[in-house]
Amino acid sequence: MVEQAMRAYEREFKELDIHLIDEVLDLIAYIERTLSTPGGSLLLAGKSGVGRKASTQLVAQLLNATFFTPHINRDYGMKEFKRDIKVVLQQAGVEAQKTVLFVEDHQLLQDEFLEYLNSLISAGEVPGLYTPEELEPILSQLQDEMRNQYECKTLFEFFVSRIKKNLSVVVSLDNNHPKFVTNCAQNPALFNKCIILWNQGWSKDSYTKVAAIELEEVLPQLEKKQEEIISGAIFLHTQSAQKFLISPAKFVNFV
Repeated sequence: MVEQAMRAYEREFKELDIHLIDEVLDLIAYIERTLSTPGGSLLLAGKSGVGRKASTQLVAQLLNATFFTPHINRDYGMKEFKRDIKVVLQQAGVEAQKTVLFVEDHQLLQDEFLEYLNSLISAGEVPGLYTPEELEPILSQLQDEMRNQYECKTLFEFFVSRIKKNLSVVVSLDNNHPKFVTNCAQNPALFNKCIILWNQGWSKDSYTKVAAIELEEVLPQLEKKQEEIISGAIFLHTQSAQKFLISPAKFVNFV
């Protein structure tokens, strides 16, 4: 099923640079279980380069959800981040579109970015994000649907309830990042409102499988046996990984 979904995704969007080894399939299953619940949010922690972003993109495709991640450039700042959050809230709160907001370490250019995400995960809103002038036309789009329900008393409350139901926030953090512990401590929604998935890398069997797939085309042209090359690559990688905290993605590039 995952292979079929992957082929469909690659035909429609772009190639996903992941190998369907046991750890990746487990990760996809756990992500799917969380994101298929209304408003389920995730903290993906551990080593980088294990396929977290690609797995989340694939799950979003399986669930017919819109996948959104900020596009960082040199001029990206608080103004651009607020604009991106508003796009996501429009999709989830007004259009009732199941939306996955994916944010990684390198996209958290300011501490306030994570504070906004913390507020979004815990309350379904970011205080002060909209001016009254901006909020009025957004809420007016919900008036007809507001009349058909009896749980929410105000339009804004109804807007927030839809965000909580349709928006899933996925925060991907490398535990070797110097600010990892501080970020988690200062933003409690990351561990009391999110499902936490810890990714510590791959097993030796998985490294062997991935290396064999990567070397498949060139092996006939090489003098050494496949086993020698792969065991040598894994040995060098595991020695380097312990010393320099190298990720599985670096292993694939190395091979």
